[in-house]
Amino acid sequence: MNESKFGELAKFLYPSSAISRIVKLSMGSNCRISRDALDMINRCSILFSIYIASMAVSESQDNKRVIVNYTFVNKVLETSGFHSRDILTPQ
Repeated sequence: MNESKFGELAKFLYPSSAISRIVKLSMGSNCRISRDALDMINRCSILFSIYIASMAVSESQDNKRVIVNYTFVNKVLETSGFHSRDILTPQ
């Protein structure tokens, strides 16, 4: 992905409060994290979303499908090392 396209997508950063809550849940409420670190985690979250989406599109195209569905996204997550069924199951 070229830099200008990523810069365009970076406009869609997640709310800082949401990222902060996620970090506190994973690290514990007594842990402190700087704004720079939260910003970097936010940008990494966007990058991760872009990666998973692009890989799921490739997977659906390999299967000659037009629609990217849960199965393709789940397959990409599993092959990337994310196996937590509790969190990844659709609500």
